[in-house]
Amino acid sequence: MTARGRWISAAGLAAEDGFSLIEALASVAVMAVILGALGLVSGQWIPSWSRGLAETQLADQTSLAMERMAADISAAL
Repeated sequence: MTARGRWISAAGLAAEDGFSLIEALASVAVMAVILGALGLVSGQWIPSWSRGLAETQLADQTSLAMERMAADISAAL
């Protein structure tokens, strides 16, 4: 025991220093809740983003096809 009434561990640190098991488990639980919420949010917007990307690619391909057809028709005339 030290002069201030704190117990000393084998490593020389006071027994009150650092995190307890309860504090570590609580921080892991909070992190799990946060990551779960992020998973739910990303699970909702990723399909919408993929669908929007597919629609944009289709529009680009359609535009390119129309430009090529117009060029072919104008060259044929």
